[in-house]
Amino acid sequence: PPPLTSWAWITLFDVPLMLWFVLALHYADRRAAEEAELRHIAARDPLTGCLNRRGLEEEGARMLAAARRAHRPVGLLAIDLDRFKALNDRDGHAAGDAALRLVADTARASLRESDMLGRIGGGESSCCSPTATDRRRARPPSGCSRP
Repeated sequence: PPPLTSWAWITLFDVPLMLWFVLALHYADRRAAEEAELRHIAARDPLTGCLNRRGLEEEGARMLAAARRAHRPVGLLAIDLDRFKALNDRDGHAAGDAALRLVADTARASLRESDMLGRIGGGESSCCSPTATDRRRARPPSGCSRP
């Protein structure tokens, strides 16, 4: 028979070793994906789908660092729902939850992909924009008022 090259010699020991290696890579990849999903869930507000306070702090720190390196301004918009506690007390938490979802959906529809929307707590949210323009030209979105 013709001589076999060294890569063609597969022993009974090599097959389980290769199988173990393939399975180890598969489970390591799966675990990394599950950890990434858990980090995503931990940084989100379950009611609105926006970043929660923790997620906003982490993403905001990254955004600020990138803006600092590029010598660019970052815009910050504070959102506070007037009389939110009264709405919850008068009409119940379901009405308050609906109001929070409506504000989040409306804000998301007005924001750019690069902007970051987060719920701080209660009726307070904020939006950060890495592509801020001159503050004298900034206007609140329609339906919003200045403090």
